[in-house]
Order: sequence, then C-alpha cells, then structure tokens
Amino acid sequence: TIESPAPNGGGDISILVGDKAKCMNVPRNFWNDDFCTLSDSQSACSMVVSPPETNILLDEGNIISFFNVTNTTGENIRYVYAIKGLVVEDSPCALARSRWERIAATNCTNPANGMLSESTIQTFIDLLSNGGSNPYIRDITVGDRSCDIEAIDPSQIEVQVNGDCFKHVHPAHLSVYDVTYWTIAHPGNRDAERNGNPHPIKKWAENTTDEHPGWYLIFPSTHPTDESLNHGMSRWDANNNKFDYVGRFGDTVEFTDLPNDLKSSDVATYFGVPLETSSQGLLVCGSFDEVSNDPTLGSVFDVNSPERDTTFGSNFRNQKETVWSSIVINEEDQLCQRMAWALAQVLVVVTAGIAEDDLTEPFLGYYDIMVRNCFGNYRDILREISYNPLMAEHLSFVDSKSHAYVRSSTGEITFADENFAREIMQLFTTGLVMLKQDGTPQRDAQGNNIPVYSNEDIQSFARAWTGFRRHGSRGNIEGDSATCTSCNRQDPMFIDEDRRDRFPKSDLQGGYIGDRYPLCEDLPPKMFLRKGAKYRFLGSSPLPELMEDNAQFETDLTIKRMILQQGSSLYVKLHNGGNYLNTVILNENYACYTNSDECKVDTVRVVKVGDYYYEYVRPACVEHAFFSDAKKITKDSTFNTPNTCANPRLPYAMEACCDEGATGTNINAVRNYVYDGERMTFNDAQIRCGNIENKTLCDFRQVQSPEFKTGYHWTTANCAIKVKITEEGEVAIVYDISNRRGAQEAHVSEESLNYFKVYWDDDTYPQTANNCSNAPECVGLSGGGCQCSTMVVNSAVFQTMPNTAEEILSELVIGAMDPEAFDIGIYTIYQSTENFTAYAINDAIDTSTIFKVTDAMSRSFFLKNVKSVVQIGSNNSFRNAPHFMSMIEDSWPYGIGETTLRDAEYETEAVLDHYFYHPNVAPFLCTRFIQRFGQSNPSPRYVEACATAFRNGFYITQSQGYGAGEYGDLSATIASIVMDREARTPVLDTDPSAGSIREPILKVTSLMRALGYTQNERVPTVRFNDMSTKIGQMAHSFETVFSFFLPEQIPNSGPLTAASLTSPESIKLEMPLIIGMLNGFFSLVKYGLSDCRIGFGVYPGSGSCAEDGSYERSLGSLTFGPSTISVRVSASKDDAEESSSGSVDLTSSDLELVTDGSRGSQTVGMRFNNMVIPKGATIIGAYIEFEVDEVKSENTSLSFYGQSDDNPSAFSSQSKNITNRPLTDASVPWNDVPIWGATNQHHNTPDLSPIVQELVDRSGWISGNSMVIIVNGTGKRTVESWDGESGAAPLLSVTFTSDTKSTPIGRNSLEIIDNLSTLLTSGRLSEFNKELIKEEFESKQGDTQGALRLATQLILSTSEFQTTNSVVNPTGVAPPDGNDQ
Repeated sequence: TIESPAPNGGGDISILVGDKAKCMNVPRNFWNDDFCTLSDSQSACSMVVSPPETNILLDEGNIISFFNVTNTTGENIRYVYAIKGLVVEDSPCALARSRWERIAATNCTNPANGMLSESTIQTFIDLLSNGGSNPYIRDITVGDRSCDIEAIDPSQIEVQVNGDCFKHVHPAHLSVYDVTYWTIAHPGNRDAERNGNPHPIKKWAENTTDEHPGWYLIFPSTHPTDESLNHGMSRWDANNNKFDYVGRFGDTVEFTDLPNDLKSSDVATYFGVPLETSSQGLLVCGSFDEVSNDPTLGSVFDVNSPERDTTFGSNFRNQKETVWSSIVINEEDQLCQRMAWALAQVLVVVTAGIAEDDLTEPFLGYYDIMVRNCFGNYRDILREISYNPLMAEHLSFVDSKSHAYVRSSTGEITFADENFAREIMQLFTTGLVMLKQDGTPQRDAQGNNIPVYSNEDIQSFARAWTGFRRHGSRGNIEGDSATCTSCNRQDPMFIDEDRRDRFPKSDLQGGYIGDRYPLCEDLPPKMFLRKGAKYRFLGSSPLPELMEDNAQFETDLTIKRMILQQGSSLYVKLHNGGNYLNTVILNENYACYTNSDECKVDTVRVVKVGDYYYEYVRPACVEHAFFSDAKKITKDSTFNTPNTCANPRLPYAMEACCDEGATGTNINAVRNYVYDGERMTFNDAQIRCGNIENKTLCDFRQVQSPEFKTGYHWTTANCAIKVKITEEGEVAIVYDISNRRGAQEAHVSEESLNYFKVYWDDDTYPQTANNCSNAPECVGLSGGGCQCSTMVVNSAVFQTMPNTAEEILSELVIGAMDPEAFDIGIYTIYQSTENFTAYAINDAIDTSTIFKVTDAMSRSFFLKNVKSVVQIGSNNSFRNAPHFMSMIEDSWPYGIGETTLRDAEYETEAVLDHYFYHPNVAPFLCTRFIQRFGQSNPSPRYVEACATAFRNGFYITQSQGYGAGEYGDLSATIASIVMDREARTPVLDTDPSAGSIREPILKVTSLMRALGYTQNERVPTVRFNDMSTKIGQMAHSFETVFSFFLPEQIPNSGPLTAASLTSPESIKLEMPLIIGMLNGFFSLVKYGLSDCRIGFGVYPGSGSCAEDGSYERSLGSLTFGPSTISVRVSASKDDAEESSSGSVDLTSSDLELVTDGSRGSQTVGMRFNNMVIPKGATIIGAYIEFEVDEVKSENTSLSFYGQSDDNPSAFSSQSKNITNRPLTDASVPWNDVPIWGATNQHHNTPDLSPIVQELVDRSGWISGNSMVIIVNGTGKRTVESWDGESGAAPLLSVTFTSDTKSTPIGRNSLEIIDNLSTLLTSGRLSEFNKELIKEEFESKQGDTQGALRLATQLILSTSEFQTTNSVVNPTGVAPPDGNDQ
C-alpha cells in the first residue's frame, strides 16, 4: 500500500521467480513521497525512471536487429523497414518540408538543373549546407525564401553543394517505420497466400537476399512483374499514418524515442538499456492503487497480463464497470460516490481513446482520483489528472515533444500537441467565455461574450505540456510489460526535461507563467543554508533525481563529494539523530560551518550526510529571457562541442583556469573545484581561478579533466542577446556569441523558430512595414520580420509608498524571496498596513524593496519593486518575459546542462495554479456540479452561493460549517450545493425551470439502493451488461471528452426550447434508449438483475425467467417489497382435522373446511415449519394457498386464528389436540368464500397479516420457529392435504420487512404507495398517479409481493421518477385526456 510499501520493492520476489516478475517498487512521486521507506535489504530493487541515454543508429544492422531480436522470442514480432520506391510528385518550393538524398555522384549531371534560377539554387544550397549531420539525407524548409520551379519534374531536381550532389526525393524516402500493422491488414496478404506467393510485407525481413538485405522495403509504385499492381502514391498517403515512425535512415535516435511496441524488454536488453537496478539503501515506495491481498475474499477479478491463465474473456472489458457498480450500489459513502461521479463527468477519459481499453486497474486508478478527493481540494485533482497516463493518452500529450527537441533530434519542424492544453481550459477549469461569479457571461461594450482564451493561448500552454512520459513497466500492475517497457498506465507520469519546451509562456491574463516568482539571480547567497531551502532524501544513491549528473558519479572512486561535517548545523538538521526524513525544509537560516566546504561554494547539488545522501532542491524561481552581461560557456572549444550563453549572476557553469597572459589556439585550462559537478557564478569562477597562482579565467581551448567530470565552463568571451521579431510581433531569442569556435545550440541561433508572445509597449514593434523602426541595430529578414540588438533596462515601479494592495498586485510582476531568508539586518520593515508590508534596505524605496501582499484568494506573495524592460533602439520596448526552464540544454556527450526535472515540475505547478486561480473556475465548476446534482438551470444566486463557498473554502448553514477554509475546497462546495434552498425547498416542485431529467445510470442505481438490492450469494458483484447501448450511459464508457451530455444542451423543440432552458440529459431521450430503460427496469423488478426480457444483467448460467418472486435466473434482486417466505405443510403430523367430538385425524387424504359428513363441523389445523422471519419484523402480507381437491358450492364462511405459542409442536391423535391449543387475539374472517369450480385450482385466503404479526411480536419468537394456523366456521370447501398430495399441501406465504428505512411498508395499499413514492420520487408522486397505481395494486388481491412489483413498475414509468422536478397537476384532478402531464 502507499503507507506500507513492499519492504524491498519486491526484489526478493523477482529473484525467486526470475524474469516472470518485475521489480514492483513504485516510482517516487507526489503521491507517495512522504511514505517511501529506506530498505537495507541487499535484494532491494527499483525501476529506472528514465533510462540513461542509449542512442541507436538507424543503420542497416540495427534496423534488421528489430526483427531478429523480436523474432527470437516469437512474441510481438516487429517488422521495421526503411522505405524506398516512393515517387516525389510535389515541388520542393510547395512542400512544408522537402527531402534530399546525397547521391554517389560528386557532380550533379541532371539536365533539369539548367532550368533552375540562380536564386532558387542558392536557396537550396544555403539550406542544404546547414541541413544536419545525417550522412544520407537532408530535410529542409524553404519557407519565404526565393524558390521558383515551373515545368520541372520534381524527381529530376539535383543541387550541387560543395563536393556533394543532392537529389530531391519523396519526403518519406528512407524514413524508417514499424509496419507490423500492415503484415495483418494489407489487402494483398490473402491474395499472396492464396497464390502461393511470399507475404508482401514480411518477405523483406524473412526472405533476405543480397538484392534485398532485409533493412528496407520497396514501395511498388512501379511493380517489378505486374503493371496492374502498380501502387499510386495516393495509397501511401492514405495508409502511412497506420505505421509507427521510427526515424530517418542514418539518424541516431534514443531508445526512449522509439515507438512503444519497439520498446520491449528484449529490444532494451539487446541495446544495453537498463530497466531495473538493485542495491542496498534504496527507497521503496507504494501506491494508492495497491492493497495487500486478502485470500478470504476469493477469486473474483482477473488481470490482463502476458502470464495470465485465469482469463474469462470478454469480462475483461466489463470488470471496471462491475467494480464501479458494486461500490456505488452497496457502499455507504453515497455523497462521496455521487461527487466522484460528477467529477468524472467533468474530467473525462474516453475509454476508446486508450490503446489497451480492456485493462481494469488503470481505469479504476483514474476514477479513484475522484473518490479519494471527493471532499478534498480541486487543485489536488487537477495535478493528479494532469500526471495521469490515461488522461495523457486520451488527450494525446503523452510523449509530446518541444519544437526545439524534435528539430535538434531529427531536423523536422513540429509543434506541441494542443489537445490537452485546450480541454483543460474549456472543460476542466475556465470554460469558453468570461463569467461573473453568478455564472452569467461577461460582455464587452458591443454586448458580445468575452472569450477566455484564443488559439494563441492554446499554442502557448501546449508548450507547457511537452515532455510528459509514462514510466517503465513494473511488477504488480496490469498490462503487457514484456512487449512494451514504457506502457505503465498506472503510476503518475514523469517529465523528461530534455523534451520540455523551455521558452516563456504567456498566460490568460496579460502576463506570463512565472509571474510573481522570484528571479533565480535574486536568491540570497548560499540559498542552500537559508530559510525555505529544501532537501530530498536519496538513500544510498549519490545521483540527484531532480537534476542530472553523469552516471559515472555513482561508481567512480575518484569523485569528490560534498560531505557535510558532523559539527555543521545543516548536518545536524538532515541527520536528525539517524532518523532520516524524506523531505527536510529549513525553518531558519544557518551559518556555514567554519572553514568547511559549505563556506566555499555558491550552491550544492547532493550532500552526503553520514552514510546517505540528500539532494538540494532550489526554490522555485524564474529567469528572464533577456539579460545583461552574458558570457559564453562551453565544454571545450573544439569544433564539435556546443557554445551557448549564460547569465553571469547564476551558478550555471564550472570554472576553467588558464595561465595568465596565455595566448594562441591551444590554451589549456585546469580546475579548482570543491566537489565534482559543482556550479558557480561567473564572479566566483574568477575568484576560484585567482586563488591559483598565476591562473585566471579565460576563453580556454580545452579543460584538463576526465571528460565525464567536465560540463559547461565559464569563459571570458562575451555574448549579445538579440531578438528575432515576426511580422505579428512574436519574438525568438538569438545568442550572438563572441569568438564562437564550436557549434551553437539551435534553439537560440539565427535559425530558431521558437517564437513566443511578448507585450509591446504601445503595441508597436519593428516590422518590415516600418523598416524595422529604423533602429540602428535592426536588420530585415528575407522571409519578413526583423532581427535586432537588445538592451535590458531595470527600474523601480514605485518611488513612494503605494496606497493599496490592489495597486501593488496590478503593477508588480516579479517575485521575491521572503526577506527573512536574507541575513539579519539586510531587510527591515519599512511600513506595515492592514493590507501589505514593505521591506526595505537602508530605508529606501528602490528596486530592492520587497512588498508582502495577500490577494483576494488568500494567496500571499513577496513582490519586488522592479520592472524589467527589453529596449530595441529608442522607439520600441517590451516587458522582459520570465521562464522556468534553463536555456542551457544537455548536449550529449559534451555536457550536462541546467535543464532540470525540478524546473519542469515547478513550471507545471505554476501552470496548474494559473488555471486553478482563474476567476472563472468557481462559477464554471459550480454550474457543472449543480447540473449533476439535479438542477439544469440553476439561478445566478445559487451559482454565486456555490462559487463563494469554492473561493472561501467554507460554507455555513444552520450553524454548521463545512470546509477547510482553503480556496477550491470541495466539501464546502458540495455542501453549498446540496444544502442550498434551491436544492431542498418543495416550493420549486412546480416551477418548470427548476430540476432536471435524471441521469439514466443514476435512475438505475438509485432504484437498486432505494429498494434494497440484494446480491445473489453465488455472484458477489453487480454485473450489468451493455448499459451504454440499453440506456446510453455507463461508468468508464464515456462517448467523447464532453461526457454523456452537453451542459448547454437545449432540446430542439418544446417548451424548454421556447424558454431557452438547458436540459443536458434530454440528449438521451431517444426512443431506443427510453425503451431500453423501461425494459431493463421492468425486468429488474420482475426477474431481478438478469438478462430476462432484455434486462440489465448478464446470463448467470442457469434458471428460468419466472415472474413469481423466485428470481432464480438473477444475479441479485430487489428486496423492496419486503422479503417473502413461502412454507408448505411438510409432514403428516403437520395438518390435521378435529371432529366435533374431539377426535383427531392425522392421515386424511384431504382437508374439509370445515364440515365432513358424519364427523360434523370440524376444526382444521396446519403447521408450517422453519418460518425464517426476524422477531419484530413488519408483516406486509400473508396468505395460505389451497389447492382444490373436490368441487363444492355450498355457502361457506371461515375464520382463521393462530396458535398463541412461540414454537408450536406437531399435531397428535390426542383428543382435542387442536381446539385445546391457545389462540391468538387476532383473527381473520373469510366470509362468503367463492365457489370453487374445478379441482387443482389454487385459491388464496384473505390477508392473514394480523395473525402472523402477533406471532412474530411475541417475546419468545425466534426466526426459524414454527407457526400453526387453525380454521373453523360453517360450510364446506375441500383442499389437498399432505397425505393426499404432499406437493399440493397448504402453502403459507408471508411478506415482511425488517428494514423500515428503505422498504415500502404500510398497513394498506395507499400507505404502501406513499412509501414507495417517498423512496423513488422523494414523495413527489401526484395524487392522480397514486390513485391509478392504488387501483392496480389492489387488483392483485392477496398477492402483496406481486402488487408491489406492479406498483413499482408503474412509478418507474412516471415523470416524477424520471426527473428531479416534474410538472404535475397539483390539484390531483385528472387532466382532460385522463393522463398525467
């Protein structure tokens, strides 16, 4: 479980069973971090969260290896090919991306070349010269450059570039695909088999020859043997999206970038990718989704696993529905379940959008997010669903990569997936239009709705959802881990920081994600010793988890580590007497330990404390995209390594110290560091070098250090930060690096397409139309737009004290650290008001001043009194944009940059906060929730009351408070919904705008709960069947991301349309669904949960569809009418006749009621054994069923009594054995018994409830005792006895209940119907309907159970049951047509 994880992560199990079980240690995440425990077991194991970069060259051998490796096991065989034979039909000028193949000729000889213009040729040469390092092909994008090709066959174009000839080819030529799908679905497969020909797709790998070596497939655009089989390119265009793209022939791809089906454990092993690790001192973690096994519960559910052997087929798909149904019908936490169901209909995952949609555990895990947080905080739910693998797969942001990552990896131009970025706003948080707090739309001056976001906003936020990846498969979760090592759909995803977009992201309110966060350069010196510093326990591993160090740092014996000394205050805090905590946050400032390494360093990464390690987690902070005094950093200055720029005030690079005055091209640098991997500021790097005699910081050539210990190093070379500006005013960053010798990172080069939004002062900016504003250092770009130099200007916003908190919040956007994190005396309180506090240095209001202020949502901020502006020339400027992710990327194998998982997670939290605290969230969600709780058209007052509870986190009614007082509290929110007067007052029962049509599935579950659904012992779960088809709704069967209903749905016609009233559920009022609903209801009432008469259940395996209350074909039944027990006379001594003289006959072949010839008038006794009726039960109905033995017609009147004993004995032949028995006070007459006209007919007595009630109310009554019924009177009716025909002997049937809360009890038909109305319609059944149902109820005479079933069916057909507030005739007078309205 999450609180008690497996002691060693399941490592001992993995050892015992070998490769049959994987390590089950759950990846560390925001769920379990506080509960992970340290394991000292030698067998402790953990899954590798992000396997080390394993690069695979897509050459001939490796492409063939995909088939060979998977073919060895015979499972999940993959067919991977480079594609040849494609015909290029489009001009390279028209294509978004054109491909060119380097051909063997050193000089191009194609005559078409002479038809190309010089400008077009030059465009191709320029682009192909910088087209990447692939030795075989280049991809280029012409864009707005000069390109003019007319009347030239595009396949004949060749261009000479230096010593190489490049030929224009199809954009997918030599692309590598996994085409395994086509080995099954290709239309020609069957024809080939029928004609005895090789398989058209498999043959390339299976039948290799020198001519066809197995690494490529030739698309038959020109078939080699049969012209009629030529494949037009339209066939490729129509089908290539069915293949998984791997890369380009000649590219190097990471294992983690392979399609999921190729990332099998066998392929990982072949390419040397580690998937598990084991050692002593690992942290082991658990999961919310796992509990310890309880074998006493039996085997009810199965799991989808490659090792499965207990499958029951199609039930896999239904298991998740079965779990949901069993819980919502049987558990007591009904308000929580209803809230979870409402949340699930807002935060939808469409099952059909998941590749393995027959899995159970991942879907239950997703739904449990709603259950676990039903009364929690909506912010927690937002985080959990955003990291959930199902949501990411459904809304397609799993494995989404930034434009910069893809372009640097493959040369392709792509953009982030926008699906989730759109839906999290439209459906999960803000909605489409700006709202007032009462849920009504805000409008502009023209009366139009104001949109919340634009397409530009979606594109910006989409970049924040890049980098999310699923964890590797592990043990103890469902799914095929053998064939897909990254198909873990159970655990929260992680962010691959290298794939994350690192550029600024504009928000929805005229600012940026990262506003109000402190600048990283403003953190106090030695922040690792300051109040608020955070440390994360690593166990025995010295490698950080939220940053990255070279893997050799773990094992290399020469590594210098940052070891805390025992006298250090930081050591004492972290060591905690040997009780290491998973997370430690410093609550005060610490001084560095005298003369220790703590005093020498700017910052730390991992510190050793005793035998274990902690990772320092720097506080969340941002950088400005543009900064002054930038310096070049590089690993070395060879032509292979990247050069980039860094802010000298940030500890982002290492020192490199050269001889003073060294010149020339071969300047070697040495190191002077405290620990391996240490970063420092530029100033501290200068000091470190100055501490070595005759050494200084320089623009070095090489660093004398083992390669794995080096990284990015400071140089003395300068950088200029320039900006590219589009015609629309978006900008991209360009680093102009002085003395650049190596490569430049593409995402900050002149070729960058990483544009983002900025806020221009006066909305003016350099563009082609204004000649780039005539700025002296701006140049026009050939494709439009400008490239300009920049200057950053920082200035104070307030020169005097502001007046209000609102003024501060509206003007200041740059955050600050808590002044208490600085040394004592640095900051003092300058002024403190009720709304804000100002902290100043030397009592001056300037750029260093910090304001503490609280906003309307009770959030406290520290804000710095400064604004940062990027100036271009003298006429244009824009606000400097913040960003979380460092621009210094990893450049394998040349250096580990500053792009970290830590900052990716910080940015994600900031994005979620921006959504969550948007002013629309409270009214938007309240409207959705109120609709799910029965009001389709809530009043503005109702919505505002709910929104207020959501914002305040508290709701009070009748002196009772709900909620924790935090914004987004759902317990306060739901309390405000269900306790509001609009939800409770009966006054609105006749208001046509109030209420709603009930959800189909809630009608079913509420019926089953209200009328006491009882499960059949042989089937321990509630198993519905095909409910989506029958009623249009079922858990885990959402049709679209919009759930089952559109919140704004207005019927196409009728009074709701005329009144413009929404009715979301009306979308399900289709005739097939209405009929399916009623069929299922009637079947459920009559036969129990079964397949009888198109019922809701599945066939249980036996039984007939008998409408007799036996429910023999059901999985369970309604015990609404109360329970019925039927007991027949079961022995000769259990029925007897006593003559007027007192003699008793125990063996008569029939029973005369009550005259028997010479015996005269007699008394008849009948004994019924094992009457399983609880003491004190309420008797609803009772009768004896007689079978006619002789036809008699004389006038007859009978009286029935009970024997007034707790457990009467059998009859005996003793004189007057019947009449001497004590009688009950209660008796029931049967006057004028009807003529019994035929033998074998069955006749029921009047209701004997008073007699049976008196018996079960006796103080000595015990369930299972016997009852005796005694009959006397006048006349004659003859019935079967046990001795005459045992199977037709008298049968006593008693209907009773011991549950007065959920059972329609009553002493008469109207009282029973009233109680049914209360249970099923909250008492809203009209008087007219009650009378109709009463007539039908009474027509069933003594068959109370049958009458209850009939009455229930009739109520289920009424509008009062089908809605939460139907329009009924309040007078109870029948309408003119005789029908309820």
